[in-house]
Amino acid sequence: MDTVEERIIKRIDENREAILAFGRDIYTHGELGFKEFRTAGKFAEQLRSLKLPVVETDLALTGVKGYLKPKEQSNGSGITLALIGELDALRIPAHKYVNPEP
Repeated sequence: MDTVEERIIKRIDENREAILAFGRDIYTHGELGFKEFRTAGKFAEQLRSLKLPVVETDLALTGVKGYLKPKEQSNGSGITLALIGELDALRIPAHKYVNPEP
């Protein structure tokens, strides 16, 4: 394992409880596709708390994108990283955390 991987694992371990709490929150507040307004808001809030220079919202209705450095500095000469999450829920009326709203 190289030092970058070690640093990533260390940061994940240091933030384990917050990461799990975020996941539990999304899990217990499921939203259907293109209606993930609460989830998108929480995710955008999380990106802003990381002090990312640019956080775009309302992409394809509920999409969110954050940049690790300002767009004008991303001229193709450096490393590009993408992290994609699919956050919509399924209709399961008997689920323990079902949203009672239609």
